[in-house]
Amino acid sequence: MTGSSVAAPDAEASGRTGLEPVRDPRVTLVELVDTLLDRGLYLNLDVIISVADIPLIGLNLRATLAGMETMLEYGMMRDWDQRTRAWIQRTATRDLPLEDDEELLAKMAGGYFSQDDFHRDWRPGSVYLTTGRLLVFRRDPREVLWETPLEDIRSVEISPETTIGGETLDRLKLRTAQGEEAVLSASAPQRLREMVLQQAPAARREVGASGDRPRPADVESDNASPQVEGHLWYQESLAGRSEWRGGTGRLDEHGFTWKSAMDTRPAIRLRPGELRDVRLEDGQVPSGESTLIRLATSAGEFVLAGDTSRWGDPLQDLAGRHDTTDTHGREAIDGLGDR
Repeated sequence: MTGSSVAAPDAEASGRTGLEPVRDPRVTLVELVDTLLDRGLYLNLDVIISVADIPLIGLNLRATLAGMETMLEYGMMRDWDQRTRAWIQRTATRDLPLEDDEELLAKMAGGYFSQDDFHRDWRPGSVYLTTGRLLVFRRDPREVLWETPLEDIRSVEISPETTIGGETLDRLKLRTAQGEEAVLSASAPQRLREMVLQQAPAARREVGASGDRPRPADVESDNASPQVEGHLWYQESLAGRSEWRGGTGRLDEHGFTWKSAMDTRPAIRLRPGELRDVRLEDGQVPSGESTLIRLATSAGEFVLAGDTSRWGDPLQDLAGRHDTTDTHGREAIDGLGDR
């Protein structure tokens, strides 16, 4: 088999340089899938089947494998995409008629928190975002539980709520031009918020004017210069079994984070005062013999593996740092008893 870095048909017109080969011995399956979806794969395959040195069968294969967004960016499969989108529109809106020139953008499970002088309860349904409205609709009985035009939305925020069972869930809190406040639940609240901001001009302007102030626990440190950043393995326990995941670690003035290429948010986030101890010990990871890095925190233990000459001392320094305030502005006392 022979490889080629041939660009897709519209690559030059779109400003992209084509599909370039990448080699990394530490790559994991998750990182491979992420690269496949983001950049794509071009196969140039020539196979000749011979018997007694006599060529009998020849196979010539040209194939492009990539995520749909990459395909569309290169000008491929646009007709299929348009037909599929039209079919999804008809299927998803079968129970919810749309207005003229209104297009469905997103649909997900969710609900609306209804409250009046007598009742306060969650009413489950589906959250629909269209080009003109945000609404919560249920099929049985058929009813629009809540709706508002996108142009009336003045703010949309993520607000944490602790349920009766002690679980913390993110809710979507909205304020409209009429002064109404609404609280919605959604299966992907952060994604829904981002899409609403893209479609609601007044809410987007307010975020731009005041600055998007996320919850302290969700503040990203991407704007801070990293002290150390690079590949790290993370041993994750799932359903009673442990498996290694490859990803990127980052240590800066805000603390330490780790996330894989498929994570939307860091799987590990440690701020100054949360890391209590760092221990190094021999172990084994998918890349072979290595040194494990055990991070002891107030929430439990995390096991990493990587270049300890780069990560050992900086993580030890982080373990010696402590915030004066926690994420709610109170004095942080976690870890002080161990000093």
